[in-house]
Amino acid sequence: MAVAPLTVTKITVSKLEIRSKADLSVEFTLPATTGTVTNGGDYVSVSLPYNWGGHLLASNIGTVDISSLDSTGAATSIGTTVLDVSGSTVTVGVDATGVTLAEGTDYKVTLKAIETPGKAAKIDLAGGSLIIGVGAKATGGTGWSSSSLFNFA
Repeated sequence: MAVAPLTVTKITVSKLEIRSKADLSVEFTLPATTGTVTNGGDYVSVSLPYNWGGHLLASNIGTVDISSLDSTGAATSIGTTVLDVSGSTVTVGVDATGVTLAEGTDYKVTLKAIETPGKAAKIDLAGGSLIIGVGAKATGGTGWSSSSLFNFA
């Protein structure tokens, strides 16, 4: 069954200074699908461009947050925990019992205090791709959707 990709609406980086720490936020809409296969998602994975995430370790991440966004853009945190950090990918799970991601809803995932690249030539995000995906681990991964952003600035 084909699933529509996530619609990424905004990417924000708090600062672009080498050998520093920055907050990276991605706002996206979880699309409505046939059979609502992504309804009830309980994790979000973010793969950073290698220049940013190639040295990513659990100890390099401050905190991570997933928030739902209302029609005005106001964010409400839904509670998260880091499930896995592997290579340049961070997987974040929804913490609260019974809370899941709903199709047709806007969300924001924020990686706080992640290390920035060590070389000025590698600091912009256009040096690679950022991938974000949503899935449901509790149901055996019955559905997922992702969006790959290549050479964005």
